[in-house]
Amino acid sequence: MQTEPSFVVVGHRGNPEYFPENSLVGLTQTVAAGVTAVEFDVQCTQDGELILLHDEDFMRVAGVSAHAHSVSFAQACSIDVAEEQRFGSKFRGEKTPSLTQVCHALQNGPDYVFVEIKSEAVGYLGFDGAMQKLLEATAAIAEQRIFISYHYEFLRFLKQETRQKIGWVMTYYDDASLAQADKLQPEYLICNKNKLPKTGKLPTNTWAWFVYDVVELQEAIALQKRGVKFIESWNPQALLQPVPA
Repeated sequence: MQTEPSFVVVGHRGNPEYFPENSLVGLTQTVAAGVTAVEFDVQCTQDGELILLHDEDFMRVAGVSAHAHSVSFAQACSIDVAEEQRFGSKFRGEKTPSLTQVCHALQNGPDYVFVEIKSEAVGYLGFDGAMQKLLEATAAIAEQRIFISYHYEFLRFLKQETRQKIGWVMTYYDDASLAQADKLQPEYLICNKNKLPKTGKLPTNTWAWFVYDVVELQEAIALQKRGVKFIESWNPQALLQPVPA
């Protein structure tokens, strides 16, 4: 007998196993395949607009050395982010998407949209500027959005100023970080699988555990038994298989 997974599968930057990361096509096709949660990264351009990009520059995804903060919004959106080193010419013409564009495309889609604002963008825009830009650009997914970040102080600011759900991405898994999480009270506590203790239940509080870089179904099942609700993967469809009862 087999059952559906009891954890929520999250597409990490969409579905980079088959599509360029943080691309519009990757995110929309991931949702079309039945994935009910996606995560992507947000940087800002020289003129303060929000775009989907993980790194500080475009080199890895586009072969362009330009820093996100050194190009205008129009210039950023003209850059081909087809990851040709991985995919050849298959996705040629896939441009850097804006956060607003992606949110409109996902407004009738997944149940959860995890929007990771990169610390570099927060530093460039400032706390208030980053908050306002995020709220405006994600208005189309107001019921689905969760703002996540490594930037603890910015998340604390967001929690004080808005009623938005937040997720803290932990740099370390240790007693000090768990004490910080207790103070922040995020709805989601996010950690790389390799930083977790090898065994045992994870500590509970207000948050749901969200663990990333999981690619094997059996590993996801083991994490779920330890208290993890959200499992993020580079290949989310691989985790949508029925689970042996």
